[in-house]
Amino acid sequence: MADTPDLKELMRMAQEMQQSMKEAHDDLSRQEYKGEAGGGLVTVYMNGRHDTKRVIFDPKVKSEDLEFLADLVAAANNAATREIEKASEKKMFDLTKKLGIPGAQDKEEE
Repeated sequence: MADTPDLKELMRMAQEMQQSMKEAHDDLSRQEYKGEAGGGLVTVYMNGRHDTKRVIFDPKVKSEDLEFLADLVAAANNAATREIEKASEKKMFDLTKKLGIPGAQDKEEE
């Protein structure tokens, strides 16, 4: 039982993990992610909190076709959201691996 951490050590590890998770979350929130649709006709920029910061329309977009434009904005928004999700998954994977949490190494081999 010499390898079993005591309660004080477990609490320290939990606090370290909590702090690392907060830092990872804060880092993700500060980053900016881009999603495009229609081959770049619409570009959406979001932060890691999923707040849309900018929507840019290529000058080629015709304003008369609002339904098409709305679809492109939604698709670009979804693409930016997927970028945030990928970045979040990677950040959490790296964190669990760094902290030695079981399962992180297993996922890396996939």
